[in-house]
Amino acid sequence: LYDNRDPLACLARDLMTEVACFKDRIEKEKTTISNRSLKLFTLSGIYQATGALLDKTKNQPINEDEKAFASSFWAELTKTIPQWQQVIHTGVKSAEMRMGYVHVHNILLHSLGHMGHALITEYPDEWIGRLQRLKDVDWSRSNTAVWEGRAMTGGKMSKARQNVILTTVYLKQVLDLPLSPREEKAEMEFQAASQS
Repeated sequence: LYDNRDPLACLARDLMTEVACFKDRIEKEKTTISNRSLKLFTLSGIYQATGALLDKTKNQPINEDEKAFASSFWAELTKTIPQWQQVIHTGVKSAEMRMGYVHVHNILLHSLGHMGHALITEYPDEWIGRLQRLKDVDWSRSNTAVWEGRAMTGGKMSKARQNVILTTVYLKQVLDLPLSPREEKAEMEFQAASQS
């Protein structure tokens, strides 16, 4: 993450100072955050999520338009998620936020990145307006009807690949975005398992 030759790592580091919700709230060294930490997100989480957003991997070139889009996407998302606004304006403690909500965990960041990529692909000129639909999402961990089996397994946050896919599916459905064949298959299996 501190490799200056990796454009994605450089962009992730830039974002942690540019995006209001990330500023001074990033765990830079570890990939997880302890319960007592004052940090809200991890640098590795931003790296992965922004990679998904731009459909980029390590060492791939990133142009100025892509950098600008990444910055504006996370900034718009910050305006869209009410609790992220609370963190900025009221100083809600990070530990409380992490205990109460799913959107401050790496799995959600990663899924939001995948959703953002689909959003900009489908609606390159209207993506900001569409993003507003996320304002109606109940992000609380107690909303197990939505998050259990997707972002959580047995009440605990889970970053397994299948969880990332199923969480992305939900977010894409909220924004009325088409699912990939892989996502459709995962959702069908999830629904079938839920009903059995």
